[in-house]
Amino acid sequence: MLRILLACLFALPLAAAERDDHSFANPEHVRVRHVDLDITTDFDARTIRGTATLTVERTSKDTQQSLVLDTRGLKIDGAEASTDETTFAKAEADLGKPDPILGRALTIQLPEAVKAVRLKYATGPNASALQWLTPRQTAGKKQPLLFTQSQAIDARSWVPLQDTPGVRITYTAHVRTPTDLLAVMSAGNDPEQKRTGDYRFEMAQPIPSPTAARPSRITSASAALARGEDAALTIRGAMSAPANSPANRPR
Repeated sequence: MLRILLACLFALPLAAAERDDHSFANPEHVRVRHVDLDITTDFDARTIRGTATLTVERTSKDTQQSLVLDTRGLKIDGAEASTDETTFAKAEADLGKPDPILGRALTIQLPEAVKAVRLKYATGPNASALQWLTPRQTAGKKQPLLFTQSQAIDARSWVPLQDTPGVRITYTAHVRTPTDLLAVMSAGNDPEQKRTGDYRFEMAQPIPSPTAARPSRITSASAALARGEDAALTIRGAMSAPANSPANRPR
């Protein structure tokens, strides 16, 4: 009896430590393993819209548990679930009560044998992770610039995901931009990529969500663009570093 009691006492702090007070997510029941983004950037409307397909795994014996994601200011246009990652069917999704700091929990009802969830969404006009710069705010003064800054809990403002460092994911991304702009991400991509307006990226190593990903500097031959996250997205024209970028300071 004493052994059982001690085991319970030691287990309590561990269970509590696994909870992230700054996330609605429930990875103890359903965990996101991979995110596949298919998104289009709209510089006029200052929005990103598209789909996020999440590969998920049940991590508890309770097969009735829903998937809970973090969002802030996102418009959710539809949710689907799949048991084979090929055929998707409509899934019930509910946005919870808004919190001024955390945003809103997105709860998605799942089939017992769920493998993937696909969400159609768009960012809001005040997405805190999206930094939209006009041409006048860049070094070249000719093209706009978009970069993401997801620290500390702002990834949820541009991707519906489990926005907590306790969840590691791989990701792929298909990004569409105006044809004269170049998209780069801190992921596998072609450094000689021509400007086509159609770009693809892959991060094969599991990383924490952009909330806690290590800072990185995305660079080009002409300028250091911005500090971002491992899942950072930067879209630029030629010589479009921010006007106050380190690239524009005297060396």
